[in-house]
Amino acid sequence: LADLMEANLAELVAICHQEAGKTIHDSIDEVREAVDFCRYYAKQAQNLQPFELEGFDGVKRISSREGLGVFVCISPWNFPLAIFLGQVTAALVAGNTVVAKPAEQTSLIAARAIDLMLEAGFPAGVIQLLPGRGGEIGHALTSHDAIAGVAFTGSTATAQRINVTLAERTAKPVPFIAETG
Repeated sequence: LADLMEANLAELVAICHQEAGKTIHDSIDEVREAVDFCRYYAKQAQNLQPFELEGFDGVKRISSREGLGVFVCISPWNFPLAIFLGQVTAALVAGNTVVAKPAEQTSLIAARAIDLMLEAGFPAGVIQLLPGRGGEIGHALTSHDAIAGVAFTGSTATAQRINVTLAERTAKPVPFIAETG
C-alpha cells in the first residue's frame, strides 16, 4: 500500500489540495505521513504473528492473538489521508474488520485510499467506506451492538457524545480510542 501511495503521489496530493484545501507542501507532507503509518503498521504486523512458548511444565504452546471484530474508524477533515489510514491500518493489522467513516468534507481522498488498498491486495470484505455526515450516521455506527471498538479523531464534544453512546449500549463494553483537540 505504501509503495502504491508513493507511486500515486501526484494524484493524492492533488486530491488533498483540492478537497481539504491544503497547500501543495502540506498535501505532500500528508501523503508522506500516510505512507509512514502504512509502513509502521505493516512492521507491527510481524510482532502480532503467532509464536511458540515453552511452559514451566516443558510443554510447548502456540500463543496467538485475535482481532475483536468490527472497528469503526471516524477520521477528521484536517488530516484526511494520514489519520484515516493510520486508524484503518492499525485496526486491520490487529485482526479487525473496519467500517471507515471519513469526514464529510474529505470523502474523495478516503475513497481513493480504499481503492489503493484493494489494488494492494487487501480483501474487499475487510474494509467498508461509509461516507456521510457525522451527525446523521455517527450515532447509528457507534450505538450498533455489533461493533467491537471505535477509533475517533475530532472534537472533544463529539468524543464525549460517542463515549456516552458507547456507555448506553446494552452490548459488551468496547475499546474507545479518541484523539481530540
